[in-house]
Amino acid sequence: MGEPFGLHLSLDDLISKQNTQQREHSSQRNSGYGKQQRSGRGAGRHHTQQGGRGGRSQGGRSQGGHGGGRTQQQQPRQQQDYHTMQSCYQEEGDGDYVFRYRSTDVVRIDAAGNITLQSGGHYNAGTLASLNDALNLIGIRVTCPSGDVRAGEWSISDGRSLTRFHDGVVLPAKGPQQAGRGRQLLVAFNNPHHAQQAAATAASNAAATAAGVLPFLGFIPPGIPASRPAAAMQTPGRGGGAGSVFSRLGVAQGGQRYSPY
Repeated sequence: MGEPFGLHLSLDDLISKQNTQQREHSSQRNSGYGKQQRSGRGAGRHHTQQGGRGGRSQGGRSQGGHGGGRTQQQQPRQQQDYHTMQSCYQEEGDGDYVFRYRSTDVVRIDAAGNITLQSGGHYNAGTLASLNDALNLIGIRVTCPSGDVRAGEWSISDGRSLTRFHDGVVLPAKGPQQAGRGRQLLVAFNNPHHAQQAAATAASNAAATAAGVLPFLGFIPPGIPASRPAAAMQTPGRGGGAGSVFSRLGVAQGGQRYSPY
């Protein structure tokens, strides 16, 4: 059996040796904890920086960012043809004929032939074009003399008179012969060739108007220039008759195309 530790040492030597051993043990423990702590903090910072940078670049927030992420390019939106958002039908009950664009009944014709127009607050090229798509089929057009469609300064013409457009404006039927305008609109709209037929009719009428055979009716589909009637070219008091409504607006107004584009 070995000799017990410190048996041959004095009390002072024994205390001194124990204190030395405690200091060495404490120093070793603190040194190991410091290394682990520095290693943990350093790894944490490195991981956080790499993860944060990589996350931002992969999300596409910066072009060519840290971490090698690529920004995805947005695909351009395809513009939908406004014609696909139109419909024409006859309501049950009151029997009104309705021409709808998006969610607005832009044209409503009752049994007597009275026409009510609405924009739904949407003063834009699509609404103006839809109004003309419907009204041109029954000899009426809506124009924007100022050229600023969104200003809402639109005019309605049947070739004889002008009416300022506003939501809820009513174009009363002029005689019993116009009671069938709603049915006329519905049949023409459901004809797959109504646009071509309307353009051909307008071209024929324009030629007859230019020759002085027909009066100016104001029915001008897209691409058909308005022919100025002879009355519009005359000045009242100079051998001609009273100027038409288009002559009072000026020659430029008489030559305006209907198309809002």
